[in-house]
Amino acid sequence: MSNKEKIIKLYYDEHLQVKDISNSLNISSPYITKIIKQDSKYMEEKTTRKNKSAVNRRNAKNKFMKDKRDMKQKLCHLAELLF
Repeated sequence: MSNKEKIIKLYYDEHLQVKDISNSLNISSPYITKIIKQDSKYMEEKTTRKNKSAVNRRNAKNKFMKDKRDMKQKLCHLAELLF
């Protein structure tokens, strides 16, 4: 299997990031990016990854806000018990 085929497989099938592919194959990131961008599936994959990242960021933000509210409620309850 050629390096190009390995890069395509790792990026599209195993959904690895460019830096991870670069480290595993010991190939420069710019070369990997060049190969990936030449593939016809690139724009679709880029959009999919972008949307997934947006969902993950939103979920992380929601969890952070929920945890912050919960902590505030616990502190208020503790303050009531102490005073």
